[in-house]
Order: sequence, then C-alpha cells, then structure tokens
Amino acid sequence: MFERLKRFSAITAMCIASTAPATAQTETQSELALRGLDGQIAALEARGDANLFELGALQTLRAVEKTLQTRYEYGLGDSALNMPLLRLPVGGRGNPLAKPAGPETLSMMIETFLTDMEAVRATLDRAEAAGVAPFTLALGDIWFDTNLNARRDAGEGAVELLGPLLLGRRAMRDMGKEETRFEVRFDEADHAWLKAYTHMLSGFGNAYMAFDPTPVFARLAEGRANLKQAPRLPDYYDLAEVTAEIATLKAEQERIKAEREALRAASKPANDEIRALRQEMRKPENQDRREEFNDKIKELRDGMKDATEQQRALSLARRSVRNELRSAEAKLPGGGAEMNRQTENFRPTVDAIYVLVAALKQQPDAARVQNAMTHWRAMIAENRRFWALIEAETDNDREWIPNANQQPALPVEIDPEMTRAWQGVLEDAEAVLNGRLLIPHPMLPAGHGISLAHYERYPSPIDLIEAIHGIGFFEHSAKGPMITSQRWQAFNRLARGRGGLFSVYFN
Repeated sequence: MFERLKRFSAITAMCIASTAPATAQTETQSELALRGLDGQIAALEARGDANLFELGALQTLRAVEKTLQTRYEYGLGDSALNMPLLRLPVGGRGNPLAKPAGPETLSMMIETFLTDMEAVRATLDRAEAAGVAPFTLALGDIWFDTNLNARRDAGEGAVELLGPLLLGRRAMRDMGKEETRFEVRFDEADHAWLKAYTHMLSGFGNAYMAFDPTPVFARLAEGRANLKQAPRLPDYYDLAEVTAEIATLKAEQERIKAEREALRAASKPANDEIRALRQEMRKPENQDRREEFNDKIKELRDGMKDATEQQRALSLARRSVRNELRSAEAKLPGGGAEMNRQTENFRPTVDAIYVLVAALKQQPDAARVQNAMTHWRAMIAENRRFWALIEAETDNDREWIPNANQQPALPVEIDPEMTRAWQGVLEDAEAVLNGRLLIPHPMLPAGHGISLAHYERYPSPIDLIEAIHGIGFFEHSAKGPMITSQRWQAFNRLARGRGGLFSVYFN
C-alpha cells in the first residue's frame, strides 16, 4: 500500500488521463476537444438524457483541472510541497502575473477538491442506479485549461502533459509513431475503477486536511513579515580597508593564475610525450615493449616532480585565496546578496520540508484521519468489484484494462498472472488498514510493529525525529504479524520491474 501512496501524484494523473470521457460519436469527442472540460460538462448537464457515467468522469477531470488552475493563479508551480494533488505538473511557463498565495490557499484548494469528489460520487451513484451506460473517448481530446484563457495551449494536453508519467516514454514514442488517437471504451467495470479512484483521492485530501498546514503557513508568513522590522546595526567594517583587502586578494589571484599557466606550458611537452607513449603501448604490436614504455613514462614523471608539487601548491593557494576573497566581499554593504541569490533556489524545498515537519507535529483532526481510512477501504472494495466485473466481460472493444481474453486500447502488455498478483497487494493493504497486519519499524523491539488501526482510533502528532527513532510510535505499537514486501515483489517481478507503473494503471 505504501508504495502506492508514494506514487499518488501519478495515480492522480492516471485518473485524469484514463477516466477522461467523451461520448461514442466522433462529433461529441470533437466538441470536448473544442469546448474543454467545463464547456462539455455544461453541455451534458443541459441535456436531459446525458450519460451520467460520462458526466461523472468529466467532473473528475474538471476537479483536477481546478487544482491546476489554482496553482497557476497563485504561481505555486510544479513543486508545491511535492505532495498528492499538489505534485502534478502545471505545464507551460508559469504565470507572470501570479497572485500572492495566502496561508489558506492550498487548504481551500483541497477542500474544494474534496467537495468536488463528493459531487462526482453522487453522479456515479446516479449512473449506477440508472444502469451504467458505456461511452468512448479519444485520449487526445482531453486538455486542461490551466492558464484560464479558454483555449488549448502548448503543454495543456493530457497526453502531452501526463503521458510519459502514465505509460512510460517508450509507449509515448509508439503512440506518436502510430499516429492514432487511441480511443478507449469505458464500461461498467471502469465505472467501479473510477469510483475507486475518487475514494483514493478523497483519502489523500482528508489526510492532508487532518494536518491542515494553514497555521504553519501563517506562522511562516508572519515571521517573514517581521523580518522587515528587524533592527539595523551600524557599520562595523571599514569600507576603505575592506576595498584594499579585496584589491590585494584579486591581485594575488591573478599572480597564481599566471604561475599556473606558466607551469602548464612548461609541462606540456612532457605530458604530450606521456600521452603518446600510452597510445603506443596500447597497440597490439607493442605489447612486448610495455616495460620499456612504462620505464620511459616513469622517467618523464620523475623529471616533472618539482613542477607537479608546484601545481598542487598553487591549486591549494588558489582555493584559499578564492574563499578569502568571497569572505572579504561579503563584508561590503549588500555583500551577502550573491549568497542569498544562490540559496534562493533551495528556498521552496526548504519551505516545503519545514511546512511538512511542522504540520505533522500538530494534533491531527481525528474525523479527517478516520475519513481518510474509510475512503481507502472503500477504494479497495470498489477495486475488487472492478476486477470481478473485468473477469466477467466477454466483449473485446477498446478495453481500458483487459482480462485474459481481451486486448488493451493502449500500447501496454498485461500478463493475467500480474492482475492476480495485484489482488494480493490489495489484500495486504486492506489488512494493514484494518489492523490485521502491522507496519514494521526497524527501531521498534523485535516482534513489535505499528498498528494503523490504532492510530486511526487515537491519532496523535507525528514528530519526525521521534518517528525515525521509533518512540513516536510506541503508543501505537502492537505485537503480531507484519506486512512484508513479498506480494509487492511478486507483482513487480511479473510486471518486469514496472510495478510502479502498473500500480498506477490498475488502481
């Protein structure tokens, strides 16, 4: 299960590309490509006889599109915490007129997404009650209006944006060569597949909100605002003295550079001769003369010992002067600006780590934790229903995921044994969620593991240091059987090392 959690961004992407629907006729597919998701949803809702399965799938896509639009609007880019739903590539060149994000921006986006997922499931339930009707889709018709300009721009196509992540680069190359739109027919089994994904996504959304980082973002913003009021100390360094030191160090740099170049020039004939001797020594006809060549090379190297030592000393002096010069330049007013510019590239990563660590240390919302677990259990139940329906199918019509007697619509090979192995992975995941298997921790005493079911009942803050040590999980530990990676390894073996890709594909 945890391997799948790490790949959640790809799972979300799969939900985007694969469940993206259209009707069975080419005309409506073209309308989807022309109108975009929001326009096509409005057109379907205006019809009294709309395919509710298709509508629910479009609503799923639209929910994800809205998260991309929010991130574009606020300039959150592709690295927003590197977390589920926040990790999907935004595409394009970014927003030059992005609004400043507030502490609540991401949480409001997740809350909106969770509300949208509830609406999707309501639509899918209505479709099930009315009898699930199949529909077809050409994957190339799907695009996300990330920059909110109501037209399809470069980088916004679902296949273009997510294809390499979903199918792999080789499959994407094959798709380009075949010049096909890859129509997929989604049927009753795929209805269960999509519903399982909505539960997966809602589970992660609730897990995010259980540790709502809004207060952490607010504290970070407040701290940065307070920096503007930091007191200004009087100058300490004598500017004229520092300027003279810098000039002296730069002159020393130039002297060392000149000496190194002179030494290189003086050593070049001997180095060229050594290279020529080595080339001669590699020739088959000179194998018997290897000792003669080695003696000559040694003689040349011995003659260069003094020059070599001088070069080493000059290299050391060069590094020392360079470091001293940088320190001297930092004494100048604004002298630390260059260092700040260099570290600024790392700020988003450092901020993300801080927000994650600080958010996890908060007391989680118990209801949110329980909702997340409930959604993940529902995901497994719907996934099982999906596989049962797949096995019962007798047609062979542009299948999204085929059984042993069907062919997939996409350029992927699926071993029937692999699909059965996946059931074992799901079984282990369910056992962990329900507390029948424990999660091993290398620092807990032998025979002890972490009970996810206990954590669900009694959620507590997660201190990263204590979690690594193990003491942070003492209160949630129990004795008993542990989950192992054996079933995952078996699945990965049957998937020929592409278990991660197929876990995304299979749900």
